Amino acid sequence: LIPCSLWLVVSQKRGAELVWALSHVAPVVGIGLVTLFGWPEEVLTKHSRILCLPVWMLYSLMSIQIIVFGMARQALPAIPWPAVVYGVAALATHWYPQHAREVLLALF
Repeated sequence: LIPCSLWLVVSQKRGAELVWALSHVAPVVGIGLVTLFGWPEEVLTKHSRILCLPVWMLYSLMSIQIIVFGMARQALPAIPWPAVVYGVAALATHWYPQHAREVLLALF
């Protein structure tokens, strides 16, 4: 899914439009990469159902922001804070794997 969406963005845009489109797609791609590689393997196997809901909520929020800000012709926030919090939570479970379930539930 990620390579397909990047290919669609790159193939249809040129110059400044390409940079603008990539800046909108980068946080969404980053969420996917953090989901696959940021969480410890134990979390992905034991708590996959709990992990799906925050990921879905984050993807939905990012998609809605892109649509609404695009319709209003406004700039997206420079730093996608919900995605940053998600990434920090994923990295925190590497240091405290015994609290992975609590970290996942705190993302709700």
